Amino acid sequence: MWCPLGMDKINLVQNYFQPSGIKVDSLYTDMFDRMLYERVASVFDIEYNASFDIDYFKYVLLGAGYICITTTAKYGLVAQYATIYGYNIYMKPTMASILTCATNDTLEKTDMMIGKDCALLYLRPTRCGIFDIIGYYSYKLALVASAFDMNVFNSKLAFMTAAKNKAAAQTIKKIYDEVQSGNPAVTFDESIKTDSLKNDNRGLWETFNKDLKQNFIAPELIGVFEKLLDEFDTEVGIPSVGSDKKERLTVNETEKNDVESVTRLTTWLESLQQGINEANRLYPNLNLSISIREYQTTKVVSNNVNV
Repeated sequence: MWCPLGMDKINLVQNYFQPSGIKVDSLYTDMFDRMLYERVASVFDIEYNASFDIDYFKYVLLGAGYICITTTAKYGLVAQYATIYGYNIYMKPTMASILTCATNDTLEKTDMMIGKDCALLYLRPTRCGIFDIIGYYSYKLALVASAFDMNVFNSKLAFMTAAKNKAAAQTIKKIYDEVQSGNPAVTFDESIKTDSLKNDNRGLWETFNKDLKQNFIAPELIGVFEKLLDEFDTEVGIPSVGSDKKERLTVNETEKNDVESVTRLTTWLESLQQGINEANRLYPNLNLSISIREYQTTKVVSNNVNV
């Protein structure tokens, strides 16, 4: 079992790296990073009596793994990313410092004692964010998405043809364009055929690979994609019955999925509750609470639209 003896180990865990053997388009990984972050951010229902920016609050808490709440003379109560250091007999940080640079101001408050001058909310016992989980799944989703694009592209019907000169080759290309554009009848001068084509009465071109269905695995790749999303949802506590369970789902299987989806969330909530209690003790008017959002999967109703 790993013991968090210092921040060096925490930095090593948080700043994970991937093997360089396989590269994935960064546009794919960036998109899936954002998509998965938004999915996990929707799990938490955070309420407080303060002017915290909710987007910043969630991003720092989920990304860095912790957020510091303190009071300042100029801004009142603030929730900010902090540098944490020092440790007590339980190997937990004891001090925090804030240095935030904005366009027209700088917020600085240093050497705060956690539990006295500020409250520290941390998501995981290791005080690491969840981008290691997001990065793991976004990388795999990017691999599947790129494989899907390649398979669909390679499933196009390809042709090859022989031409006796450059002029004949251009003519054949023109004929193919006419056919592909939907023209039902295209005429051409038979002189463009090579002697071998004239002798055996073959057409102008032949298909490169006629058995496209054998190589078309896009439906299977979609299944893998959905399975990875289900696994991610289970990791972060989003209800999921499994994409591979289309029907005949037993009660035991449903209960198993429910248990799996809350195991990690239970640890996160227990870790968060310590910081929540600390923040409400230091700042009674804050009324901070963090709970798990209950999903209504039947339909989403807008207040401005009659459904």
